[in-house]
Amino acid sequence: MNGYKLLSIMLLSLLCMSIVSCMTQQSLPQDHYYRLPDQPGEKRAHVLFKGVLGVGVFKADGMLNDRSILTVDPEHPVEIYRSDYHLWQEVPGVLIQKNMTSYLQRVGAAGQIVLFEPGMDVDRLVSGRLLRFEVLEGKGGNEVRVHMEISVFQKENRDRVFLETYRVTIPCRDTSMVAAVEGLGESLKQIYDRFLRDAGARKLQ
Repeated sequence: MNGYKLLSIMLLSLLCMSIVSCMTQQSLPQDHYYRLPDQPGEKRAHVLFKGVLGVGVFKADGMLNDRSILTVDPEHPVEIYRSDYHLWQEVPGVLIQKNMTSYLQRVGAAGQIVLFEPGMDVDRLVSGRLLRFEVLEGKGGNEVRVHMEISVFQKENRDRVFLETYRVTIPCRDTSMVAAVEGLGESLKQIYDRFLRDAGARKLQ
């Protein structure tokens, strides 16, 4: 009887060791963090905004204010998914603030361009609201979609002097998340360029 118990204990120990070994050999999922790519831009011959231009944090509601990258199945467009283990470095509204500031600085849109914080003294303030910022995972390839409002406010009384809504959808080069992030960056660049053209046509100074 003792020998039978000893054998049972040994077999149970071997089974436990085998299970632990299998668990340790399996690679656990890792989180992946992304930032928006810096897009090249052509230097403007003349500044568009005189003085100091501030760029504020872009507002976003609900899941758009989440660090998880959002995906949508085009066959079920009303359902939104959080991507497992694929996260933004910061919430999208802050990422876009920094990305837009960097781009406007590169193209020379104003004499001085700063990340706006409440209480700052600026001549113009650019801000906006994020409406769509997602990856569309289709059978024929992925796309990305960005919808956002951009506003410009005066320094003196914060009256809004500009408001436009921009929508861009472009295909990704492949189905990887890196390609999706690059596509979202390219979408934003297209929106920035359209904003600068529109602002220039209205002669906002």
